[in-house]
Amino acid sequence: SVERALRSLHLRISFAGIILAVLIALASLLISRKISKPLEVMKRGAERLARGETDNIVPVDDLGQVSEIAALGRALNRVGKQIKERLNTITLQRNELETVFASMAEMVLAIDGDKRIIRINRSAAALFYLSPEDVQGKMLHGVIRNKDLHEIVDKVLTSGNPMEQDVILFVGAEKLYLQTRA
Repeated sequence: SVERALRSLHLRISFAGIILAVLIALASLLISRKISKPLEVMKRGAERLARGETDNIVPVDDLGQVSEIAALGRALNRVGKQIKERLNTITLQRNELETVFASMAEMVLAIDGDKRIIRINRSAAALFYLSPEDVQGKMLHGVIRNKDLHEIVDKVLTSGNPMEQDVILFVGAEKLYLQTRA
């Protein structure tokens, strides 16, 4: 009878332990879901930002009641808004510079340190019978064959100092003198 009572008590304690373990496991699952779901929403928002989407990156309503995660979501949305504003500003400035560059009467030829053509405006392109779009990224010596111009470019790239010099160009039978600044 004492043995039976102990066995019964032991079974009840074991059963209670199993029920308690199941309840703890369920509580852990619910808590981890409450944390992991907002983190998944944040991850998807970061991926949208990486793809270039900047509007309402993280729907803050989907983040639940965890204030730190909601604050992080709002911060990510602010970052997206700032990126969008800066991209709009950069685009506006680029368009303004493009308009000025294209409308300049002076001939402008921009090259990089490897002597690749970065940009050429319409005036310079017309003088050399070139298309600005076709020569962008090409080597200067492969597009414009003028010894004096190449020497100026070499001197400026070597010394790092600006210089001015007249360059003689032959356009057909006509001899042109260009004042260059490099």
